[in-house]
Amino acid sequence: MHDITTHTAPDPEFHFVADNHLARLHYWLSKSIPTSFLFLVSFFGPFSFLMNLVWYGAMLFTPYMLWKLFLIRRWGWIATFLLLVIGPAILARAVDGSVSRFILSYLPLALFYGYTWILKLATADWMEKQKGEAMLRYYDSKASSSQTSTAL
Repeated sequence: MHDITTHTAPDPEFHFVADNHLARLHYWLSKSIPTSFLFLVSFFGPFSFLMNLVWYGAMLFTPYMLWKLFLIRRWGWIATFLLLVIGPAILARAVDGSVSRFILSYLPLALFYGYTWILKLATADWMEKQKGEAMLRYYDSKASSSQTSTAL
């Protein structure tokens, strides 16, 4: 897979660098714990250790992710996160009953990782869109400058 944070077009004068906040968010969304590590931990460590590791990863990444979404002004994504992940997490604290509380306590975690997976795909799309817009601006300005020089 190619790196979409920088791009050089067939024209050697064109060079695209993605928005730093967007590129950093995409970079961290693309990093994941290797499945082999999680597989080994499930054999040698208790289930609670594995779940704590996954929970702490989500809790540590959430403020960074929300901050980057704020900086790139993706308000809809922030609101969706609050409704899909934070809402069920609050609901899980309000529900009584051991089985329902157990299920609702892991639902926000599953929604969080589903949300971040979709966000990773979306950030790649946003960077591709930025690259396309930058190429259009570059070639439009190049075409207008060549028309101006031929008119003289």
